Amino acid sequence: MAESLIQDHIRPGDKPVCDLCDTKIDHQLSKCLACNVYMCRICTTAHQRVSATKQHNIVARIERIPSKSQNVSQMCKTHKDEEIAFYCYSCTDFICSECILGDHNGHDGVKFKDFANQKRREMNVKLNQAREAKKSEITKLTKQIEEKEKENDDNDKDTENQIQDRKTQIIAEVDKIINGLKEEKTKIHKQNKDKLEAVKAQVTQGSPEFNKLCSEYDELLCTGSDMEVVMSETEMYQNLDSVPFVDTVVDIDINKSRVVSGQLDKETLVLRCGYIESYLGESTHRSQSDHGSLFNSQSHAESLSVVTCYPPSHSSKTLCIPQHEVDKFSDLSNDELVISTFSNKKELVISICPLSDDIAIIQYLNLYDNDVVIMSIDGQIKKTLKFDFLADNFIMTSLVTNHHYINLHRKELKHKPSVQSPLRPVRLCEASDGNLLVSLIEKPSYKVNKSSRRLVSKITMGGTTRESYEYHNRSRLFTWPQGVSENINKDICVIELGETSGRLVVIDKTGKLKYTYEGQKLRQPFDPFYVKCDKSGHVIVNDSHNIKVHMLDMDGLFIRYIAETIILKDNPRFLELDKNDILWIGCEKGNLYKLKYLK
Repeated sequence: MAESLIQDHIRPGDKPVCDLCDTKIDHQLSKCLACNVYMCRICTTAHQRVSATKQHNIVARIERIPSKSQNVSQMCKTHKDEEIAFYCYSCTDFICSECILGDHNGHDGVKFKDFANQKRREMNVKLNQAREAKKSEITKLTKQIEEKEKENDDNDKDTENQIQDRKTQIIAEVDKIINGLKEEKTKIHKQNKDKLEAVKAQVTQGSPEFNKLCSEYDELLCTGSDMEVVMSETEMYQNLDSVPFVDTVVDIDINKSRVVSGQLDKETLVLRCGYIESYLGESTHRSQSDHGSLFNSQSHAESLSVVTCYPPSHSSKTLCIPQHEVDKFSDLSNDELVISTFSNKKELVISICPLSDDIAIIQYLNLYDNDVVIMSIDGQIKKTLKFDFLADNFIMTSLVTNHHYINLHRKELKHKPSVQSPLRPVRLCEASDGNLLVSLIEKPSYKVNKSSRRLVSKITMGGTTRESYEYHNRSRLFTWPQGVSENINKDICVIELGETSGRLVVIDKTGKLKYTYEGQKLRQPFDPFYVKCDKSGHVIVNDSHNIKVHMLDMDGLFIRYIAETIILKDNPRFLELDKNDILWIGCEKGNLYKLKYLK
């Protein structure tokens, strides 16, 4: 009722007024609870930017309650010269003395002062009830906060105990290693000591022949005549020189020991010691603010190359190669359309990871070894890397981390309440938020059933799944997902294999299907494996059967072919974009191309 009074008696044409700039506006105001002022949109923005007020609590889009200083009319609406004296319950209206004798004669009414006092009492009760309710809420919330404070302290103590336990475990393991070193040192020392003692005994005893010769000349010198002694001088000297004083050659060389220092790098220590994970309840999902615990500081961290295994392998792995392995390669540039064509082996190229303008990690499909080469664009191998599995899909991440190994294949994702299926990583890329987009399957097959898992997941560098994209409107998005890439508008582009042809499936960040692309007037079935998105939002897809590279816009409209048979002499099987949006193409017969496709 009081609201009706206010609304009915505000001056006609009144608009909300900003307390800071006195501007009258047609829309609702926001209110700063700390300053107790109403503000227009412009003043609200300024209020939130000033350092002194940007932390204030601002309530957006509220009705302004007129202050006591505003002129609220006390005059009757019907008789303009008469003051309000009564309230008519029958008509729910404020009336004067003339009204009560006229149109409102016989109605249920009360003096306006009594009505106002009644409202004061009612409002006072409501106000006290609101205070008590608020006080109860505050007490309850304060108790919850105190419980959480205790839980936080207990958790801190538990984590501290875990750290100490981990420290004890690590020290115990280090002590075992140190004791092993000491045992090996003692073993070498004892072997040398035993050898020297044996040689010493041998030298002290002398050879029997030498001892016999010395006894004979002792007897000669004691019992022989003067002539016999004089005549034996030369013979004695010759015999003493010719007879060894020990039977064998004396070997007093020893095996010295020394400590060969192992590589004491911080990354390995972090990997072995573990890290602090922040999570809510039983969930292990991290927010962006939690990366401080998972990713170390810039001063000790390194950019990484991430690797997933080639699908036929049963030992699916991912691997990160520290940046210091590749920092030594120079950074060159070239503005030609076809910057370089090069090759080293006549084998299928399954992965390219550019390290600089003229150096890249190249992986060939070889059934006999898993060598990965670091090669220049003139075909010269700079270094060979040995892996115990066939690696595929190297990427250079922009984030920094001290985790060298990420094992995705052991991660089990539930798709039914009582069923778990181990998923195999197929391809991956780095998302804009620093996580990994990974295409996953439960087994390599074109055939799917109700229990099949074919999806793309957003996974943290620590292996925790944040989001998964598998269905849209109860329809399966993918049959056999392959290459995956994120566009500048957060669209997720996925290559899907089929028995006869492939297609490009594009979903938005919520998992809603946007469009599919199946080629543009092709002679052969569309045969894509990889998709890349450049800094302008173009979607680039290879087409092996038709020896083409397709270029689309963000909405899936075909723009042109980047490369055709006039440039490519081989089926393109792998695509990669470097930091300058230069396109690297790997082909089926080992040919590699580096192209500048944007003007």
